[in-house]
Amino acid sequence: MARYGTFLYGAELYGATPTENFNLWQFRVDWKGDLSYSPPSNTFNNEAVRMIGFSSQRGRDYLLRPDGRGFEHYGVGEAVGIFDNADGRYDPWNTSSPLYPYVKPGKFVQIKVKNGTSGSEYSVMRGTIQDIQPLSRGKNETVRIVVHDGLQWLRDRSIEKGLQSSQTIAQCIDHILAGADWPAEWGSSSVSSVDSLDYWWAWKQNALDAIHQLEDAELGVFIHDKDGQPNFRGRNYTYEQSSTVAQDTLLSDMVLPQPWEVVRNRIEIYSYPKILDPVNTTLWQLRDTPAIANGEVFNVDAIFSYSTWRPCGSSITFNHTVNTQADGLGTDMTASCPLTYNTDIGDGAEITITNNYGSAGYITLLRAVGNAIYPPNQTVRKNNNAASAAAYGPRTLIIDSRWQEDSVVAQDLADFLLANLKDPNATPIIRFEGRPTYQFYWDLYDRLVLTIAAKGITSVNYRVGKIEHEWLSQNGVSVRTTFKLEPYWVFV
Repeated sequence: MARYGTFLYGAELYGATPTENFNLWQFRVDWKGDLSYSPPSNTFNNEAVRMIGFSSQRGRDYLLRPDGRGFEHYGVGEAVGIFDNADGRYDPWNTSSPLYPYVKPGKFVQIKVKNGTSGSEYSVMRGTIQDIQPLSRGKNETVRIVVHDGLQWLRDRSIEKGLQSSQTIAQCIDHILAGADWPAEWGSSSVSSVDSLDYWWAWKQNALDAIHQLEDAELGVFIHDKDGQPNFRGRNYTYEQSSTVAQDTLLSDMVLPQPWEVVRNRIEIYSYPKILDPVNTTLWQLRDTPAIANGEVFNVDAIFSYSTWRPCGSSITFNHTVNTQADGLGTDMTASCPLTYNTDIGDGAEITITNNYGSAGYITLLRAVGNAIYPPNQTVRKNNNAASAAAYGPRTLIIDSRWQEDSVVAQDLADFLLANLKDPNATPIIRFEGRPTYQFYWDLYDRLVLTIAAKGITSVNYRVGKIEHEWLSQNGVSVRTTFKLEPYWVFV
């Protein structure tokens, strides 16, 4: 079967009307869960032949958080398809469905579009099914299939990565992806970063939150790109000009937000230089005396503390005793009650004690002893512009990440941000219809050059901050695409 033959780009794979210059859609689901994307027997392998509505959104609505606490992070990408379900194809209870028993959340999805039968193919989004919701439109039975991209995968998972030394932020991102079991189906990471960290850990932390903290420290962004690859773009990331956009290619309902929306005339960046303090002291101790039955496994997560800090532990040793009496005056059972621990030790540790003694006992001592890594002297580096404050009122941007460790770098970043934010930045919202080479070409954080003479924008570089697609017809031939653009800055 030819990849671009009649079957794959005709009624099966890209919709029922393979006409040149039409948008031909692919919505492929790995129903069987074997990553082959081969359909169950006696059915097709592209749900787009049933799709009567579609919308998607990826990116962020605003460059800066409304509360002034840093840059907005990219949100979880979402695609929503509406499908004809008159025969119960997507009903998980329907044993006669050719998809039974595979209709359930968590299945991998590829969404693509092709510009006619012989035009270019573009990825739209990769992700997993989040929900399948039955709908009724009069007498027509439909379902709403919701797909989320890989940021949802990270949001749903926590990681335990112990102390790492002398790591680039890119390497830390890789640790997080590995700890979150990032699917091989989506490929390996493509990351670039500037900063290195003396110490880093992410113990019992949400994977997406851990990435957001590194984004804030680096002034970078993390995306799950439309082809499926995880990408981190550091603050020095450059993207070669891919295309120019002129006013006559756009819909007339372009939006240009007010010029002061992204003005900030006072920048504050917090810095947390860390030290390894060779205190060799107790960082945690169990303060009660739990019983442990014969054959029982006792588990506990120890959260370290030292002075006013929650430090990362270094060179940790564990002490424990188990006794037949709670007061410790009975027979010592410790030799038959081994202690084990997860070697990924961060600002805490997982500890396990197993009672192999042959009778019940009590844990009379359990503690963790070692050195402490913490930031003893927090600093704030800042800069402001009085003329901008007089013109637009005081507007503050605060960057606060515990992984910003260098106060000199913090000052450089404050100076850079003030130079770029003290004056208005245009952040256009542009829309296309019937121009697939524009609508589906760019991805998030890509660069384009825009000219809109009526708004005084001439050959200005922008980055793509958000992409939205919406079907205007039930066959997906007509689509409206919205791009929210952001200033193109490169830290040098």
